[in-house]
Amino acid sequence: MDELPILRLKASALRTILSTTTYWEERQQREPTSEVDLGQLIQNFKRLRILDLHATKVEKVPRSICELKYLTYLDLSYNQTLIRLPNSITKLQSLQTLNLRNCDALEELPSDLKKLVSLRNLDIRHCFKLSYLPRGIGEISSLHRLTNFILPKDKARAKNYCGLGELKGLNNIQGQLSIENLGYVTNAEVKCEDEILMGKHSLEFLVLRWGYFNTDDVVIDEVLFDRLKPPSNLQILKIWDYKGEGFPKWMMDSLVSFLPRLVDVFFGYCERCECLPPLDQLPHLKSLHIKNLPKLEYIGSDQSSTSTASFPSLSILNIFRCEKLKVMPLTPHLEEFMLEANGALLINRMMLGLNKLKTLHISDIKFLRCLPKEGFQSLPSLESLSIDGFPQLTSLLQGMQHLSSLVGLSIWGCEELDISKDESGNILDLHGGLQSLRSLSISRLPKLTSLPQWLLQARNLERLQIWRCRNLKDIPEQIEALQSLQYLFIYKCSSLTSFPEAMRRLTSLTHLIIEDCGELEESCKRQAGEDWDKIAHIPSIRFG
Repeated sequence: MDELPILRLKASALRTILSTTTYWEERQQREPTSEVDLGQLIQNFKRLRILDLHATKVEKVPRSICELKYLTYLDLSYNQTLIRLPNSITKLQSLQTLNLRNCDALEELPSDLKKLVSLRNLDIRHCFKLSYLPRGIGEISSLHRLTNFILPKDKARAKNYCGLGELKGLNNIQGQLSIENLGYVTNAEVKCEDEILMGKHSLEFLVLRWGYFNTDDVVIDEVLFDRLKPPSNLQILKIWDYKGEGFPKWMMDSLVSFLPRLVDVFFGYCERCECLPPLDQLPHLKSLHIKNLPKLEYIGSDQSSTSTASFPSLSILNIFRCEKLKVMPLTPHLEEFMLEANGALLINRMMLGLNKLKTLHISDIKFLRCLPKEGFQSLPSLESLSIDGFPQLTSLLQGMQHLSSLVGLSIWGCEELDISKDESGNILDLHGGLQSLRSLSISRLPKLTSLPQWLLQARNLERLQIWRCRNLKDIPEQIEALQSLQYLFIYKCSSLTSFPEAMRRLTSLTHLIIEDCGELEESCKRQAGEDWDKIAHIPSIRFG
């Protein structure tokens, strides 16, 4: 596009210009919006109140932007080549909203940003090269929304940077706030600050990021965290890269009193922490995510027992790489559970009593040879089950027949697993189980040579995906029992060379996709292949 289409209009009194470009159009189709075109736009429409230039490939904003003295809303988001803004933008005394979200190349904000005395909303989410905020941000008393408060990593290179103390005065901030690079706050700075966040009564979503740094002085982090006590109305709390060994006293002793409204909590890469605050006592907590806490041993206020039900409202739980975690309070209302790269012992303890669980994903557990039979028998509401990355798992369970509500099943990356046999080595027969199953995905199962008998009993199956099963040689004639099958996808199954005659009788099959299957693709070639007549009735056939 050579110029902005709006420049062809003759409407000097125009108040609003909105871009309708999507992010993908910006990446794939548009030519960059030149500084000259923007300068002409400014000259033609000086009475603008709203200027939306999101995803228009703006590379440089002209200095003449300051002539839009009535402008209240400026959206430059998703302009990924915009490096900086002109200092003249600080003359926009009426500007209330400045949206710079996803300006990936943006390196700095104007040093006199504090002159935007009417500014209420500053969105700088995903501005990954923005390394600090300019001094004076704390003087913009009108500011109601500041998505990110970025502390400098290298104070010597930052120009007039904004320190943590300036955040203390911005008590009108509401909604979401992410404080970044807390690990680079010095001991002297910590000693100068008292409670920084308590006055922000409209703050609902807080992210605390310490950053990727190495330090042996964990005391600074612990003292700093104590100064970051949030207001009691907080609903979402996310903590990243905290290097302290323990959490503040207000979290460990009085969490329910200080943050009674929490509904979503995340802990990530807190590498020294052995226990978490008493999250199990929070009355409204619905979602808990714990990622990479290698020293974590227990969760909850009672580390010695799991007999007492807690987490009265928890419905989503995600635990990733907490290898030492052995004790977890009962979660009777859990609906979604994801357990990745943890100790095998935790599975046995966690799956008991989850009669409301609908989604279960377990993956990357190295030493587990069999799944807990009792656990699966107590999951009557389970609708989706994903098993991924169990290198020593050898068999599925006869007890899976009790999963009467299961709709989706995914089994990936289990090198020793023979899905046709039970834990005793006998042919797995689910006795009419899995009658609710609609979708099955299997991948990277070297011991799979033929489709198992229990699969051919899943009469309501609609989607079957088979990935990278290099030893699969046979699809039996009994596949004709799958009269509900609509979608069949076979990818990189090099040993499978032909289809059975029963394929002709799969009258509901509408989509067949075969990719990187060598001889099978040759056999299924349109008109010429030996198997073409068996699949010719399928409306949509695609080869990769």
